[in-house]
Amino acid sequence: MFEEVFKLFDNAKKLSVSDAWLYSFDEDIQEHFELLNLEDQLYLQGIDSKGESLGQYSPFTEALKRSEGERYQNITLKDTGAFYESYRIHVSRDSVTIFVDDTSLYDVPLTQTYGIDILGLTQENWDEINLMLAEKILEYVERTLFQ
Repeated sequence: MFEEVFKLFDNAKKLSVSDAWLYSFDEDIQEHFELLNLEDQLYLQGIDSKGESLGQYSPFTEALKRSEGERYQNITLKDTGAFYESYRIHVSRDSVTIFVDDTSLYDVPLTQTYGIDILGLTQENWDEINLMLAEKILEYVERTLFQ
């Protein structure tokens, strides 16, 4: 019996915050993060990570988008699709970095026009990701302790 307890103690020494982070922020969570940032916040709501509106299209652009069957209720940053298609997440031992091609048709980077906060999640969406991460971290702890 004591052998099992000592093995648990030895395995507990192997637990690492950075390993838990890397294990838990897997491809599924990265994809969900991307979906929340691009589709929920930018496309559907037209907001940045602080919940601030990106604004509305001009009446001309709104009419054009409406006639083409595109979303016109808010600025989406999806005019050419390059920004959305280039979106990549890199997870390191202590951070999440988002890479995008933010060039625009108007020669001013989208992050300059709309702010760097277009990259990242609102608190509400972070809360959703954190719930997913908590499940994965528990899985990591279980797996490490009982290996």
